[in-house]
Amino acid sequence: MKERMIRQELSFDSLTPMLVYKNLGGKGSCILESAYEKGHGKTSFIGIEPIGIFEVIGQQIEIELYGEKRKFVGDPYEALRQFSKDRRTFGFITYDAIRLKEAIPDRHPSKNVPDFFFRLYKTIITFYHDKQKVICTHEGTEEDLESILSRCFEPVRLLPFKTPKAIDFQSDVKKEKFIEMIVEAKKHIIAGDIFQVVLSRTLHAEVSASPFDIYRALRHVSPSPYHFLFEENDFAIVGASPELMISVQDGIIESMPIAGTCPKGQNPLELLTCPKESAEHVMLVDLARNDVGSLAMAGTVHVAEYMTVKSYSHVSHIVSRVTGQLAPSFHSLDAFKASFPAGTLSGAPKIRAMEIIDRLELSRRSLYGGAIVTLDEQGNLMSCIAIRTAFIRGSKVEIRVGAGIVLDSVAEKEVEETLHKARSVVEALELAEGM
Repeated sequence: MKERMIRQELSFDSLTPMLVYKNLGGKGSCILESAYEKGHGKTSFIGIEPIGIFEVIGQQIEIELYGEKRKFVGDPYEALRQFSKDRRTFGFITYDAIRLKEAIPDRHPSKNVPDFFFRLYKTIITFYHDKQKVICTHEGTEEDLESILSRCFEPVRLLPFKTPKAIDFQSDVKKEKFIEMIVEAKKHIIAGDIFQVVLSRTLHAEVSASPFDIYRALRHVSPSPYHFLFEENDFAIVGASPELMISVQDGIIESMPIAGTCPKGQNPLELLTCPKESAEHVMLVDLARNDVGSLAMAGTVHVAEYMTVKSYSHVSHIVSRVTGQLAPSFHSLDAFKASFPAGTLSGAPKIRAMEIIDRLELSRRSLYGGAIVTLDEQGNLMSCIAIRTAFIRGSKVEIRVGAGIVLDSVAEKEVEETLHKARSVVEALELAEGM
């Protein structure tokens, strides 16, 4: 049964997202944080105590809201729009959810993760860092809220980071096999099937650190535009993504394709003079323009930022920004659906590239290349691509990493690129293990 919604402002000076999550978080909680990007302020969302559950497993949509459960078959995007019409929701959509829209082959068994996974929370605490405000929204009684707020302010000691502890990672695709996959992909490029395709592999290991400590370590090791932590009963997701999937704020669609990578320390301007990296990026900017343009009002699509080199914690990337005005007849989820999955994680043309991915890769991607999403009751949507992410189940952790393959790709360098992209998450895991 729905209860009264209470909104209260808290003291910004007395709280931090890490202290609040340490006191209130745990199983069934999440935290999503975004750094300042053009048009988007720095924000931290913390969701506590789910009261609404939305999952898509196979063709079936499963919703639980206020204890009432429903299962049905339908359009998952329309069902999600209805689910989020009264309040903000948080969750993710896996790469494999594309099969709900397109007839992509599915050779690999499921990893038992829903293709859509969203939660409504009883309590949401939001830090607006640029405005120095903290707002708590709570559905329930004043007494319940007071109890939650008193726990927010409880003193807590966060353990300091110590010497990292090395972790032995193995890959499901050895170097030689990955090179074979690249060779096969280039045959498709030469044949004219595709211009570019992203191939990936999974690194896996055993860990004992808690998801929260891994998240803290990842924030420390890899300051990124987007950070996220979801803790569920049977799995956890920890990530630091550099890449916006798509944003729709007050009707403005924004996409920021990232393609072209070099290790930090190398002159990043060399990216702009490398024919392979530039060609890969230009193709994906064109793809982003087409995706945004498919739902934008005529004449409103612009490349607002073109081929800028941005440096992150461990790598530098070429970044562009494409914007457009969403046509009035569409919802933000329509814009997401039209752009999903990102060309930077699939290829061009998308459908054929995804068919080749399914044939060449050795396992289902699941979250990798999917998106972390938050959607509010006004239809404003923010999503980042699920990369630089650790998927944890019990003591097992997986990191999926990929490389964009074009005609000029050198196989050895693409293998190295996958390791460069994994480095930030590996370092965070090793730092958390050493606590």
